[in-house]
Amino acid sequence: MPNLTDRTIRALTAKGDRLAVRDEGTPGLELRVSKGGAKTFAIRYTLADGTRRRMNLGRWPALSLADAREAALGAMRDVARAGDPAQTRKAERDRARSRDVRTLDDLAEALFEVGGVRASTDAYRRWLWSKHLKGRLGDARLEDVAPGRVRRAVREIGAGAGPTTANRALSLLKRILNFGVDEEHISANPIAKLEPMFDEQSRARVLSDDELKALWGLAEKTAEAARQGAGDRDALWASRPMAIGVQLCLITAQRGGEVAGLRRGELDLEARTWLLPAERSKSKREHLVPLSDRAVQLLNEALAFADLRLAALKPEGEAERKPQPSDPVFPSPKGPSRPVARLSLGRAMARLNKIAKIEDASPHDLRRTAATAMASERIGALTEVVGRVLNHAPPGAGVTSIYNRHAYVAEKRRALDAWEGLLLEIVGERVRTSNVSDLRGAAA
Repeated sequence: MPNLTDRTIRALTAKGDRLAVRDEGTPGLELRVSKGGAKTFAIRYTLADGTRRRMNLGRWPALSLADAREAALGAMRDVARAGDPAQTRKAERDRARSRDVRTLDDLAEALFEVGGVRASTDAYRRWLWSKHLKGRLGDARLEDVAPGRVRRAVREIGAGAGPTTANRALSLLKRILNFGVDEEHISANPIAKLEPMFDEQSRARVLSDDELKALWGLAEKTAEAARQGAGDRDALWASRPMAIGVQLCLITAQRGGEVAGLRRGELDLEARTWLLPAERSKSKREHLVPLSDRAVQLLNEALAFADLRLAALKPEGEAERKPQPSDPVFPSPKGPSRPVARLSLGRAMARLNKIAKIEDASPHDLRRTAATAMASERIGALTEVVGRVLNHAPPGAGVTSIYNRHAYVAEKRRALDAWEGLLLEIVGERVRTSNVSDLRGAAA
């Protein structure tokens, strides 16, 4: 059987008690499908003494196919060093659970070591803890954690980072302390009854034409800086790949995390499509994104940078590694098989904003800006079509959606192509021919 894909995994069902399907491209990796439909990644390996073992890695889609492959390769490296991945994992978990846990920081680190969550969730938890919580509460002894001190810390976070971050920080604290109860480090969670302290209001930030022109122009200048060999920390403060990521958030109207986590196998640049798998989608639905010509051009440029990085990391004397479908379009500095963190795009955009003198704008605001333009009289796309572009739940979701299998691909493509045309007119890459591009007749 060829390599597993998200599409084949989704279609697999067990005909008997259990089905096991190997991933031919990753030694030892298999997907086990239970009679009840649960799909679990596992790895089979043989120890130096000939003993055969199997170790579960995690359930799909909580564990993505790309992350399962990465975990399987790590386990096989352990086997090659005469280790036993199952014993290594047990030792790590035992060490995390038996470590000397006295402070809230100790408990947080123990939770992070045990893991069991998506790589993106783990990265966000660690960032939230180190950025906003550790300095305020990390030194608190477990027996001294009190609701009053937690409230004060969360209020400070809300005042500085906003209500959403503050509420997420409180949620993480509850999770850490619940873990402490589970592992018998404490008898009860002292903040279990604390409710979110802030109302989270939806943002309404939409960038103006002048702001779009300034941001896009600055992002484009990073291409010239890259050609001239300028470093990431030069006057522009953003690498070309991350600037491309910002531009893609705007021109495709997709979420920053979905752009940052792009894998090569999701793209069909000849067909000008991007198939976002359900496990990477916030909505948990597969989503086909039609790609405009400029989006394809940007993706080709990003892939060229990824190829250069892959070649630069090739060990001397070894054959050049060919790109794999699971390889990220925007590889992390920590390794070519890992995508950049979602927050990397936000940091890049913040640097561009600072130079362009754009206030309070995030990658998600670019998505909102694109949606607003498509729905406005300047383009005139139907609200339902814009919703489909954004991968929002369609009207009548539920029973109605079961019978309405129309994918709206043509309508989505017309809307995104019209948005590209308007955007490129705004930023000065095309001559403006009209203030309005009416799609209402075409999309009806």
